[in-house]
Amino acid sequence: MRSRRKLATLTAALMIGSVGPALTGVAGAVPAAAGGTIVTVMDATQALGLDPSSGLDGLAALWVGGGRVAFFGHRISGGTIRFGGEITVRSGARTARLTDLTLDIGTGTVDATLDSQPLRLATMDTDNLRLRKNPGDKNLYLGIGFGEDSRAVLTSDGAAALNSALAIGTLEQGLPLLGGTISVGLAVDERVAAEVNTDAPALIENGVVVDIGLDERIDLSDDLGRG
Repeated sequence: MRSRRKLATLTAALMIGSVGPALTGVAGAVPAAAGGTIVTVMDATQALGLDPSSGLDGLAALWVGGGRVAFFGHRISGGTIRFGGEITVRSGARTARLTDLTLDIGTGTVDATLDSQPLRLATMDTDNLRLRKNPGDKNLYLGIGFGEDSRAVLTSDGAAALNSALAIGTLEQGLPLLGGTISVGLAVDERVAAEVNTDAPALIENGVVVDIGLDERIDLSDDLGRG
């Protein structure tokens, strides 16, 4: 079991929702090393915004630009979600632009580019996940950050970089920067269905809402329903 930092539950506001443009990449599931399955993200929504307790003004204009989710041994073992767009933060007359945001599902790390310099911006709790779909949908959605359980908090490097860019000294490690939700769609096929212990026709026909943990064994065979 990997060592992972548990993040405190924090209150979020200024949620900005978006549906990204058409995602590109190879559709469906492909074999991963040692018998796992890597699934390309086919659809996504997100609602990410600046947390007001950061003390920063700004605007988040983001969309999910692609990504992959890794299954191994009937478990979600990791993956990467890439974001397009940018976050603009302001303090007085100074502004800073965060682009190229990337979330590592396995570690909870959030990387970004700050005014052309890459950095480890934040971390978030990705231990708690949700699998969801409506009856008849051909995508199985993986939710990250649902409810009040997951906020992106600054790393020491992220706080230092933003303090320097904005000429302030108020940001510190652990301060919440972003709050919100992310939901990515995975096209249902036989390999995806097998990883969640069912078959593709049954998974497409039925709906499901199941909360799971990262690296927790998944068995949807008893959780499928028409309602």
